[in-house]
Amino acid sequence: MPNRELNDLMEKSNEIAHVNAELIPQDNSAESDDKSLSRRRVLEAGAAALALLMMPKLAFGATCPGGNPPNEKGWFGSGNGSVVHHGGNYIGVTSKTWWWQVGYSWDASQWLCVSFRVYVESIFTDELYDIFKIHVQAKCGDVNTSTGHRIWYSKYKDNYLHFWVSNLGIAGSSQKTDWEDNKYFAFSNENLGGGNRSWWSITGWSDLGYDSPTYLYKRNNGLQDAYFGLGVYVYNVMSGGVNNWTTPDRVFLSGFTSNSDSFMGSDIHARIDKITLDQDMSLFGKIVAIVPDAVKSGYQCLDVVNAGQVSMTGVHLYGSDGTGAQFTMRNFIMGLGAMDERGGITFYIYPAHVKGFKLVLNAYGGRTELAAAARERRTPSTTQSLYLYQDDNSNACRFWVTKSVDKNGRYNIISDASGFALDRADGKLGDDTAVRLHSDGIHASEWTNEAHKWRIEEVFFKGTISLDAERVEPGKTISVIDPSKTCTPYDYAKTGSVKYLYRWYWMQDERESPFAENKYPEAFTLSSWCHLANCGDQVWRDAYAGAGYPVRDTNFFVESFKLRIKYGTGFIENNADFGAICYAGCMGIENSGDFSWSDVCRDGEELGKGGVSNRITGIKIWLEGDIAKEYDIAYRAFIYGQGWTERFHSNGGSQDDAELCGSDDASGSKGAIKCIQVFAIPKPRGAKLAREFAEDNSFIPENSHSGGYLTAQAMLALNLDDTSGFDGHKMIADAYQGDSSKGLEALPVPPTPPSPVGIKVFYYVDGETDPCFEEEYEMGTTYQVNPDATAAGQKDNCLDLVCWYTDPEYTQPYESQELATSLKLYGYNPCSVKYDTTTRSSVLDTSYNWSTDADLGTALDLAALYPQDEVVKYGTKLTFAGPWSAWCEDAGKTRCVSSTPGVYATSGASGSPILSATIKGNTTVYVDWPWSGYDGVMSARS
Repeated sequence: MPNRELNDLMEKSNEIAHVNAELIPQDNSAESDDKSLSRRRVLEAGAAALALLMMPKLAFGATCPGGNPPNEKGWFGSGNGSVVHHGGNYIGVTSKTWWWQVGYSWDASQWLCVSFRVYVESIFTDELYDIFKIHVQAKCGDVNTSTGHRIWYSKYKDNYLHFWVSNLGIAGSSQKTDWEDNKYFAFSNENLGGGNRSWWSITGWSDLGYDSPTYLYKRNNGLQDAYFGLGVYVYNVMSGGVNNWTTPDRVFLSGFTSNSDSFMGSDIHARIDKITLDQDMSLFGKIVAIVPDAVKSGYQCLDVVNAGQVSMTGVHLYGSDGTGAQFTMRNFIMGLGAMDERGGITFYIYPAHVKGFKLVLNAYGGRTELAAAARERRTPSTTQSLYLYQDDNSNACRFWVTKSVDKNGRYNIISDASGFALDRADGKLGDDTAVRLHSDGIHASEWTNEAHKWRIEEVFFKGTISLDAERVEPGKTISVIDPSKTCTPYDYAKTGSVKYLYRWYWMQDERESPFAENKYPEAFTLSSWCHLANCGDQVWRDAYAGAGYPVRDTNFFVESFKLRIKYGTGFIENNADFGAICYAGCMGIENSGDFSWSDVCRDGEELGKGGVSNRITGIKIWLEGDIAKEYDIAYRAFIYGQGWTERFHSNGGSQDDAELCGSDDASGSKGAIKCIQVFAIPKPRGAKLAREFAEDNSFIPENSHSGGYLTAQAMLALNLDDTSGFDGHKMIADAYQGDSSKGLEALPVPPTPPSPVGIKVFYYVDGETDPCFEEEYEMGTTYQVNPDATAAGQKDNCLDLVCWYTDPEYTQPYESQELATSLKLYGYNPCSVKYDTTTRSSVLDTSYNWSTDADLGTALDLAALYPQDEVVKYGTKLTFAGPWSAWCEDAGKTRCVSSTPGVYATSGASGSPILSATIKGNTTVYVDWPWSGYDGVMSARS
């Protein structure tokens, strides 16, 4: 930057801000003895709030007596810095002057002084990051005894500068935080002109002619103190002059010893502004379309190129033909990332058409380009590619989804890795327009860039379903025709990424249909709010999206929650005619062993209390009043150590009609709730629920259904198949999304037909829908179990088949008898589950005496530590126990090792640890005990 601009900035500084400061010497005892001067730091005593240009970020200053150098060594600062951002503007400027006296053997004395000034520039700024550059300029002064000019320079080696940055959250492991970039310089007064014996001759400011150091910084949730520093190392100095009135061997620094260096340093104390973004957590758990705000017709939205399902698949805009978000590759799931600097949670954005949450939107390269630009002292590229990529639990997968930077409430989607925003390439809108990440590096530019503005719209499952027949006889199968043919969103890519669930009703009269018009139609919804331990108050969001977060590896327990009814555009509270949403919970203080039921809460009242280690272990939720005649309530909870419960219901108008979800054990030991989902279900009116939601799209009516009608309801759910090895940072909720289909096909069920001569017997095992064996038997004879059926039902690698029962719950053993109707018999394959230890585990090292406690008082017994061998039914989903800890004495120190969360399928610990699995045979799982990391103390095992 030209000197004139720099000087102008200094002159105007007092018009902008003034920050009082003083010079405070630091304890220098730890530095080498040959440094004769203490390091000094400019510490801020107070900071003024500034409002210059676009949301300034820094304030600093230094004040001191100033003036001409006295007859002694020392530091002086002058001037105050302004707070501006980007490009040719400075974040701050300060000057420091250092001088010394040069003595010689003649009568005259000789003086030389050097002054430095430092300014800090942000060469790149976005909503999360800054790249700071530190510049330095110098000028020289001289008191002369004769005319002419001379050159002063180092006698033995160059004098040099050190820069440092301290107490600053540098981003990236490659960035140093202190003492970086020593730069060499020589003193010169060759441009001073004629000598002046009686007063100072001083040059103007000049650059030292080298690249300035740069630093990458990510802001946090508060004002951050930072120090941008400059230190000067000075060696012996000599001069060669026009009059040759002194010689190099007789010129030395007064008070310095030969060949030794001395240090003087100071820094700018700055306060850097905090992150101002807020996450919109009301989006969590929803399936959405991401639509450019500029799209007013045609409805292009974010689309996965060619419905790709592999890493490095790109995204673009598509849907101008009006199809919009009707296909699953244009739908995205708003899942959980890691904690952000504001105390909230970043988003993972999963493509809905990819099964098992295996891919996620990814800022390609993460923070690599910003870190490289800082190291290479340049501005970074303004664009970053956006791809689908495997979830590697890095900040490249995490996004801020925020309305904070738009006064009109539109969304910016900002990468946590770079601060770049989701952007339509070149501002285009047509189909195939690439979608990438972009920032021009000017603070607040995101606020007005229309290519960065998006709408996020929830995608609802809707359409009409139909059945494959108009009539059905008892004992015959009737099915729902594939909803993907008539309902949106369509699984266009045929990935099976979404699944449909089917619920069946039976009614005596078609007018009893649960899909008839309700008194309170679709305008009726439920909202939920909660306070989470270690995370604080959460926003209100749709109750079906959940209050809380269903992740295993956090301590985000629901300490309190609220429910309320939203009807139309407002909320219903204390309306006796309408009714209320009611809820109660079993709760207590963590580890107190004293849990009991709360009072009943209604319509937005808070159940529980946040910030006091309150834990809720069981809940009941119900409606009362007029609304209870129109809707039932279903609810479930994500419980610590267990995962999701099944769905529980309340079909009446009181607490007694509500089923218990969770536990009301007074000890509180059954697991605390981390997330609650609540669903409003239209009353079936006169209809009866024949089967709750299940993946089987077929139904076999019983004889009791004769003369009535059947109808089915379909619902879209996330498909979490093939998700073994899920890390806890992922959303693991099998969350039902949006509205169910309103299609109705009422089928009259004819009366029972005449009994056939041959009667069918069906054998089923392990809850399977298809029989493993079937045969006919003659009416009027006693039927005995066929041994061939037992052989057909026995599965490999299982214990002996447990059979046969007349009910699928295996409570009523079958006894030989004469039958007049078809017969269904049920059995199951039991499977053994055992725990063992991997061969590489540290606790198998017998050279150590392992204990179950840190006091080394109780010997470790793995057999007693692990769960006892158990037998479970084939197909049981089991969450494995652990982790555990053990202690030993090692090199005079007590060391702790902990088992890896989850288990391994092999004794050699191959593959990834498994947190839960569906058991389909006799199973031995292996617990792995790795050594703890080295902590600086020599170990005997080294």
